[in-house]
Amino acid sequence: MHISALPVLLPITIAWVGLLGTHAFAMRREARYRGFWGAVFWAFLPALLSGFWLTTERGFDMTVRNVVLGCLGGVVGAAAAVWFGYIIGDLRANAQSPSPPAETPLPGTAAPSVTAPGGINQYGPGQQFIAPGGTFYLTPTPPPPTNSQGDPAHIWQDGIIVGDVVGGRRDPADASKFLFAEISHTQQFNIQRTFHFMGQMLETVSVQSDVSMDSTRPQDGRVLTQVVAKIYDGPKPNP
Repeated sequence: MHISALPVLLPITIAWVGLLGTHAFAMRREARYRGFWGAVFWAFLPALLSGFWLTTERGFDMTVRNVVLGCLGGVVGAAAAVWFGYIIGDLRANAQSPSPPAETPLPGTAAPSVTAPGGINQYGPGQQFIAPGGTFYLTPTPPPPTNSQGDPAHIWQDGIIVGDVVGGRRDPADASKFLFAEISHTQQFNIQRTFHFMGQMLETVSVQSDVSMDSTRPQDGRVLTQVVAKIYDGPKPNP
């Protein structure tokens, strides 16, 4: 009876493995290793279940059954172990990620919004507003950055911001490398291409974890943790 189901189960299993296998290799090319191992697990799990069904029929050769189930079980078990390792590692990394320090405005660097009697806001360098209780000296709010030069809070690619940086710094042991504790909102960031940070053109060396959407932090979008990048010394592929 089991063997009679072979013409039905075999094409379905092959189609399923092929579909998820293609998806897995696409994620591997994008360096999304957690998703890659998850896709491998789900691709071969139905094949393992089909193998249990087909090879446990009475009279089936025991040696063949052991080889089939051993190979499929090895692939599924290894993929599951690596996949769960990435999941647990991501959860622990997110729990231990440092929070960005609170910014304390320095004198003369931020402009308070002061409303004069009558509803007139006074802004501009050198301007002052005299009101009961004293004189307020105001300076303009600095404009948002238009490129990566002097911007320690973002990474740039193709002239736009593609990620918010937490803990970005130059590697104290290697001046040609930069370390990033976390980069969030990276949905538009192409990890295979160069990017800019603090006026430097960099290329990605390694990423500890790449989480497309963390259920505990959905507002942060795609999050990369423990990113290592180095200064790009080849021909400039993008501005």
